[in-house]
Amino acid sequence: DTYFTLLGSVQRQSRERVVSMRLHPNGDVLGVQAADKGVELFRLRSEAEVGKKIARRLKRRREKEKRGVASLEDDATQDAGARQASDEVASIHVVRTPAKVRSFDFAPVKSKGTNNGAAASTTAAAAAAAAAAAAAATVVTTKCTVLVSLHNNALQTYAVEIADKAVTSVRTAQVDAPGHRSDVRSLCVSADSALILSTSNQGIKLWRRESKACVRSMESGYVLCATFTHGDRYVIAGTKAGLLQLFDLSAGVMLEEVQAHGANTALWSMHMRPDRRGLVTGGADRTVRFWDFELVDAAPTDGAGSGGGGGGGGTKRLGLVHTRTLEMSDDVMSVRYSPDGRLLCVSLLDCTVKVFFADTLKFYLSLYGHRLPVLCMDISSDSSLLVTGSADKNVKLWGLDFGDCHKSIFAHHDSVMSVCFVPGTHYFFSAGKDKLVKYWDGDTFEHISTLEGHCGEVWSVACSRTGAFVVTGSHDRSIRVWERTDDLVFLEEEREREREKVQEAEMLEQQQRLRHGGGGGGDGGGGGGGDDKEEMGAAGRQTMASVKAGESLIEALELADAEALRLAEHQREVEAARRRGGDAAVSKLAALPPNPHMLAARARSPAAYVLHVLRKVKSADLEEALLVLPFVFVLKLLVHLGSFLERQQQPELCARTLLFLLRLHQNQIVVNHAALSVIDALRGSARRCLQEQKDVVGFNLAALRFVRRHMEQEQDVRFFGDASQLLAEVGAKKKRRRVVVKSG
Repeated sequence: DTYFTLLGSVQRQSRERVVSMRLHPNGDVLGVQAADKGVELFRLRSEAEVGKKIARRLKRRREKEKRGVASLEDDATQDAGARQASDEVASIHVVRTPAKVRSFDFAPVKSKGTNNGAAASTTAAAAAAAAAAAAAATVVTTKCTVLVSLHNNALQTYAVEIADKAVTSVRTAQVDAPGHRSDVRSLCVSADSALILSTSNQGIKLWRRESKACVRSMESGYVLCATFTHGDRYVIAGTKAGLLQLFDLSAGVMLEEVQAHGANTALWSMHMRPDRRGLVTGGADRTVRFWDFELVDAAPTDGAGSGGGGGGGGTKRLGLVHTRTLEMSDDVMSVRYSPDGRLLCVSLLDCTVKVFFADTLKFYLSLYGHRLPVLCMDISSDSSLLVTGSADKNVKLWGLDFGDCHKSIFAHHDSVMSVCFVPGTHYFFSAGKDKLVKYWDGDTFEHISTLEGHCGEVWSVACSRTGAFVVTGSHDRSIRVWERTDDLVFLEEEREREREKVQEAEMLEQQQRLRHGGGGGGDGGGGGGGDDKEEMGAAGRQTMASVKAGESLIEALELADAEALRLAEHQREVEAARRRGGDAAVSKLAALPPNPHMLAARARSPAAYVLHVLRKVKSADLEEALLVLPFVFVLKLLVHLGSFLERQQQPELCARTLLFLLRLHQNQIVVNHAALSVIDALRGSARRCLQEQKDVVGFNLAALRFVRRHMEQEQDVRFFGDASQLLAEVGAKKKRRRVVVKSG
C-alpha cells in the first residue's frame, strides 16, 4: 500500500540547509528554519484554493492551445490537472532576524470563552455566518506570532500579519538572556561576596553569587575595568574610549560620565584608594589621574524622586572630582595601591613597574626584568609582595621593601592577563591566554593546582574577600565560579599529572612531525627500504600508558636479574653450609624472604614475574611499549621468551613479541654475536611451539567441521559458516539472468 505520494518540490528563498520546521496550530502556516538569519513562512492552501489554482492552470493551457502557443511547461507528457507541490504550498514571507536562528516556534492560539447564553448564541450565529462566508471565500490566517531563539542568547517575538496580497512582520518583544554576548573583560566581587560584577563591550551585568542569576544589566561603552564603591551601591567603570562612568545599582542608571583620559584613548586600569574616598586611573594617554568622591547637586534626570524646583536645597548624589595628574613616560597598563596606602605601583608599556609614594607621588622604586609589557599586577594584603604578570608569559614576585625580585616563574604558555592575591595570604591566582587559571604559593613559589574549563582566553580573575571562591571571565563569554573545598592537594601528585600531560603532548607533536616530515630525507634508521611512496606503520600511537608499560617491562627485567642473582647467592650459601656441616648446618640457615613484588604477582620465579608483567600490557600498547626497551633489555627479554616457548606458556603473545622485536632490531641482532646465539636457540623452540599450536588448532577445526556435518545431516539445517558461499552462488545466478545478448 502507498501511504505517501511525492507531489514535487517547493523552491525556498534561502540557499542554506533546513534545520527544522514547525506548523502553526491552525494548520495553515508552515515555518521553515534554515542555517541563516531568518525563518521562511509558507501558506498551506485549502482544498478550495487548490481546486481554483488547478482550474486556472487548465484554463490558461486551453487558451494557449487555441492560440497555438506552446511552452516547455506545457509538455504533452505533463498532466495539467494533476496536483503539484506548488499548488499546496506557497512562500509568503521571510522573518528576518539580527543573528542566526537557533530555534523557533509558533505561539499557541488561545480560544476565547463566553460569559452568558446570549453571548453564546451570538457567537454561534457569527460562527455560522463565518462558515458560510468561508465556503465562498478564501480562509487565511490573518495573524500569527513567531518566537525565535537566536545564537546571541536572545529571545524575540514577531507579529506576522497576513493580508490578501501583503505580509508584514514586526518585532514585538525581546528578552535578553543574562549572559554576555562578547568577551568578559573584567570582574569584581562585592565586599560581602554576595554580588559579582562583570563587564564586556556591550555593558555591565550584576550577578547574585548564590543563585547565579543576573539581577541587573546596564548599557555602557566598551568597559575594560570596573569596581564597586560606597557600600556596593555604586559602580565605576572605565571604558576603551577613556571615559569614567558612574552607575547607581539600585536604579540601574548612569549618574555621571567623565572624559577621564584623552579622547579615544583606552582607560586600562583603575583601583580604589584604601580609604575608599577616591580612586586612581591609568590610560593610554601616558597619565595617571587621581579622583575624589564628593556629593554634587542631582540633575532632574539623575533620579526619579528629584523635585521640580531649581533652588539650592535640591537632592545630592555621588560625583567624581579630578584632583591630580601624574605624567608618565609611556602608556599606563595597570595601577595598584598598596593596602596600607603607602605606595602606588604603575606598570608601563616599556616593560617596567614604577613605584611611588602615594601621598607625595615621589619616586621610590623602578622594577625591571620583564621582556614584554606588564599587563596586570596585584599587591598582597600585608603590602610586602607585588606580583606582576606580563606578555612574556612570566609571573614575577617582588619585595616592596627593597624592590628585589624574589622569583620569576614561567607561568603560562601565552600572555598572563590577570593576577590576584587571596586576601590575608601569599597565595595568588594567575590567568592567561592559554585558557588556564593557575593557583600558586607566593612563599615557596610552588604551583598548587590548575583550573581547567574555559574554552577561550581568560581575561580576568577576581577573588572574594574571604578567599572562599574565585571568579574568572573568558573570551568564551562565560563566567566561572570556583569554590574552595576541604580536599587535600598533594603537590607531588599534581606535578606527576602535569608531567604526564606534557609528555603526552610532546609525544603527539613528535609523532606528527615524523608523520608529516619523515620518510624523504634518508635520515631515518630502520625505515623500510627507501620506497618514498610507501606509507605504512603500526596502527597505534605512543601514549603515557604505552610508555609506562615499557618502563614496567624494564623494571621487571631488572628485578628478574636481581632476583636470579639473589637466588644464586643463596644457593651458594646453602652448598657451602652443606659442605661444612651437612643437612644440620643447612637447616640453621635463615630462609630466603620472598620478593614483595613477586609475592604480589603470585609469581614463583623471576621468569614467571616477567611473563606476568608482559601479560598485563594491553594488546594495543604492546608494540609501542616494546619500542621503549633499550637493546640490552631486548636481549634479556629474548632469553625469557625462549624459556616461555619451551614451556608452552602464552605462545601467541610470545610469538608476537618475538617477531616484532626481530623486525625492529634486525640490524643490531645481525652484528651481535651474543644475540645470534640467543636467536639460534629461539629458532627451534619457536618452531616446535608454533607447530604444536598449529596442530591443536587444526585438530579442533577438523572436529568442529565433523560436528557441523553431523548436525546438518541429523537436523537438516545450514550453519552460518556457508552464508558467504550461498550469497556468492545467489549473486552468480542473478548475474546470469541479467545477461543481455545483442545481435549484430
